[in-house]
Amino acid sequence: MLEVSEPRLPCYKLGFRLRDVAFPSRFAKALRPGAYFRIVEEGQIGPGDTLTLLYRPEDHEVSIREVMRIRLFAHEERAKLATVPALSMAYRGWAMLKPEELGGS
Repeated sequence: MLEVSEPRLPCYKLGFRLRDVAFPSRFAKALRPGAYFRIVEEGQIGPGDTLTLLYRPEDHEVSIREVMRIRLFAHEERAKLATVPALSMAYRGWAMLKPEELGGS
């Protein structure tokens, strides 16, 4: 059993691989992230296996796309992320930073 924990943001390596250094920026602006998952229950999964959605939290309206948008383009809205339990501690910690602590992030 897997749980979505944070978006997978594009980095410079994607641009190198595609031989297009501007690609990560275009990809980010499109707001179409991948996702990182945490393992909730160990098991086996392989190519061609079907994934079934078991649960979607109703206690917040924060999608992976919204996390990406806030992280990359709307730092002033980061407080929305601080209380989302499924979000990784790295993102929740970033969301709780004071404006002066953000630096160049």
